[in-house]
Amino acid sequence: MNGNEFKTTRRNALKIISSAIVALTALLTANFIAFFRKRKRLVAVPLPAADQPLLIKRDFFVRRREGGLQVFLRTCPHLGCKVQFVKERNLFICPCHGSQFTLDGQFVKGPAGRDLFKADFEQTQDQLIVKV
Repeated sequence: MNGNEFKTTRRNALKIISSAIVALTALLTANFIAFFRKRKRLVAVPLPAADQPLLIKRDFFVRRREGGLQVFLRTCPHLGCKVQFVKERNLFICPCHGSQFTLDGQFVKGPAGRDLFKADFEQTQDQLIVKV
């Protein structure tokens, strides 16, 4: 042997195996984080009519107030279920665990423990661009 050959020793094998494990762990972690990171998308909706105080969409709701518009996500902060509007009680209620929220998105009771998330939006003359 002239010393240029690669010697397979226990130490070299462990280095290769541990490097492969570190690389695989890094790759899986990056994919895991990318999967759970929420990507914001833009949704365009027509402005609610002046006589329409509440506009409910699939992922958010728009509330018209004297001071302007408010947009809230319909995702319950507890475990992510979609809150439903209960007209008789004038509340948003989570069907999963019963958390309740006012039309202003304020937490009333239940396991959520905090208000609904406000959505960023831009208003043009005839529509809203909501970041969901």
